[in-house]
Amino acid sequence: MKRYLPIVVAVCVVFGLGYVVVTKKEHATINVDQKKHRFTALLSPLKHCAKRPNFLAALHVPSPVMIDLSQKRYKGIALLCGSDFNKVIYPPAWRKEGHFGTYALDKKGNILLVPMPYISIKQDTFDQQKRLYVINTDSGQLVPWKTFNDIQPSANNPYGLVAIAYDCEDDTLWVSALDKSDYYHEAGRIYHIDRKTKRILQQIEHIDALSLALARTKSGKKLLLVGSARRNVLLAYTLEGTKIHSPAYTVTTLPSARERIRKIKLRKEGEILLETIDFSYTLISQSEQQDRILYHLLFRHGEWVLQKQPSL
Repeated sequence: MKRYLPIVVAVCVVFGLGYVVVTKKEHATINVDQKKHRFTALLSPLKHCAKRPNFLAALHVPSPVMIDLSQKRYKGIALLCGSDFNKVIYPPAWRKEGHFGTYALDKKGNILLVPMPYISIKQDTFDQQKRLYVINTDSGQLVPWKTFNDIQPSANNPYGLVAIAYDCEDDTLWVSALDKSDYYHEAGRIYHIDRKTKRILQQIEHIDALSLALARTKSGKKLLLVGSARRNVLLAYTLEGTKIHSPAYTVTTLPSARERIRKIKLRKEGEILLETIDFSYTLISQSEQQDRILYHLLFRHGEWVLQKQPSL
C-alpha cells in the first residue's frame, strides 16, 4: 500500500483507526443526535508531539524526509530525502522483516510499524502479522517491539495487526487486529498499550477496525475514531483516561457499500481527510493508486458533510 508521509521536526501526522464511545451522561457533551444516531460534535486533532528520528541527524539528512511503504521499489520501509526525494535510506537489515502497512511516530522519534501481508503468503507471513515493529530513534535498527500471541492469522484471513494510533499526551498506543474475523463474523480487537512498559491497558473485543485516529471535541472530550472493516462508516468512541467506552456513534457513511476507510487524517478543526479502499478480509493488493478514493469530511452548520475528491 502506498504511503508517502512527510516527517517534520515538530509535527507528525498519525494515521490509523479509532472509535469514540459515549455513555448516557456524556451525550450532551459530545453532541450525539439520539434520534438519528448521528455524531455531530466538532472535532480537532490532538496536539502532536512526535519528533524526527535522532539517527537522521547523525546521517546529516535534512528535512523533510518521507516514509515509503509502497512496496513497489523497496520491500518493507524506505526513507526518501533530498530536494526531489531522490535519495534513499534503505539499510539491508530493513529488508528482512517483510512488508508494512502503516506507522506511527512517537515523541522520541521512534517509528512504530504495523505489518501487512502482501500479494503472496509464506509461512513466516503469519508470524509477522502478530508483531508490532519499531525503528529505534537512535540506532535506526528495525526490530520487533511487541508480539501478540493471541493473534493467529491463517490462509483464510492473513491479516493480523492492521492499524495504529499514537497518543502523545499519555504516551500510549492504540492498535487493532482482524485475524479472527471473516466476512460473516466480527471478532477483531483493539488493544490499548502503555508505550513504556508494553503492558496492555485495555483489550476491546468484537470490533473490526481497519483504521484508527485520535481526536478531541471542542469541550475537551477525547475520542477514538475507527474506520470499520465491516461497514462503510467512520465511527466514534469516547475515551475516559485509559479506557474506551461503548456504544459507538456514526460520524459519516461512505456512498458505496464496498468502501472501507483505510486512512484517517485530521487536518485541522472541522476537517478530516479519508482514504478508502475495497476490503473483504482476503489477501488483495492494496498498492494500486486507482484503488484508493479520497474524501474530505467537513463540519458545516452543525454536521459532518462528506465530499469526494476528484481523481488525479
